[in-house]
Amino acid sequence: MQKYLIFIVLIYTTNVFATDIPSCPIDYEIKMKEVDGVSIPTLIYENETIELKFQKVGYYNEGIANVQINNRWGYIDESGIFIIPPQFENAGIFGRNEAIVTINSQIKRINKKGEFLPLPNLNITNLNKVYDGLAQIQIDNNKWGYINHLGEILIEPKFEEAESFRNDLAAVKFQGKWGFIDQKGNFQIAPQFDNVSSFFNDIIAVEYKGLWGYIDKKGKFIIQPKFQHALNFSNDLAAVLVNEKWGYIDVKGEFTIEPQYRKAMSFENGYARVITDKGITIIDTIGNIVNKPNLNFELFSWEGLSTVRINKKFGYVDVKGNIVIEPKFEEAGHFLQGRARVKINNKKGLINKSGLFIINPQFDGIESFLNNYAQVKIDKHWGFVKFPKCD
Repeated sequence: MQKYLIFIVLIYTTNVFATDIPSCPIDYEIKMKEVDGVSIPTLIYENETIELKFQKVGYYNEGIANVQINNRWGYIDESGIFIIPPQFENAGIFGRNEAIVTINSQIKRINKKGEFLPLPNLNITNLNKVYDGLAQIQIDNNKWGYINHLGEILIEPKFEEAESFRNDLAAVKFQGKWGFIDQKGNFQIAPQFDNVSSFFNDIIAVEYKGLWGYIDKKGKFIIQPKFQHALNFSNDLAAVLVNEKWGYIDVKGEFTIEPQYRKAMSFENGYARVITDKGITIIDTIGNIVNKPNLNFELFSWEGLSTVRINKKFGYVDVKGNIVIEPKFEEAGHFLQGRARVKINNKKGLINKSGLFIINPQFDGIESFLNNYAQVKIDKHWGFVKFPKCD
């Protein structure tokens, strides 16, 4: 299982925003402006002025964004005004009305007023936000436990690794083996597995004595461990590895597509990408090939589209491998909320799923976008712009 990180800090930054969302595509006028003795880029569009004045920025979530200025992190609202002054060495994204920060080398929880929330009097080395009523906490002996929203320890730190609770169960590693506990810390599935994935439709892939199989929420094997590796079920099929070849099984453990691929991904909307000796191809749920093998397909699909590279240019194909956006970009990112970051003529902008620019390519960086904002960079200066209405 993956280890937890305290912060997800993405490379972006923030400014001042207008309340009106402009129409698209947007083409900003860029001017330099002196702010506190520093020359920063300023974006101008109609009556809107945006200063790119931050070193880094994170996501907007719950109306608040984490930003860094003068090597300290703080939080701004959607008008770009600091509501929690920059004072932290690190600052996480707000979620469920709280964020995790580091101040004076100590990990803390804060609310939207910047007030510290209660934590146990321990030397905390890692902390996650509360999810499903509990949050993982790691102390200086490298053991993980769980606290509630009041900061009280409900499950003593004794696990080597600990996952978030899902449907009242959490995967934990204890004495080198994985099992599942309830919210009282009692094992509902004894620690016995070498590795585990996440529950999907009450079925979970687990590794037991070096082989993978599937268990239900009571820990009973519904498909015996006999595979070299196994992925979660999707579209009632799961990719499994046997004798170095990947195929697909149904929920009874019977092969519906015989092992034959070098690599196989989970099904999405009735299609899956697989790697053959000739390249990446796309199959349907009975194993029919729906496109010719192509070495330049991306293996993963995002919102039904994935990148393809032809003649050193990037475009996008659908789940069947049909080109829907012609390859013409120097770089192309994944689609998120119907938009993707692309680079053309050495500048970056955002396109929609029709391949039309919604923010013209005029930036050195657009690293992420969420909740109607995009993070943009000119030179070393970051800020936020709102998504225009153009779809």
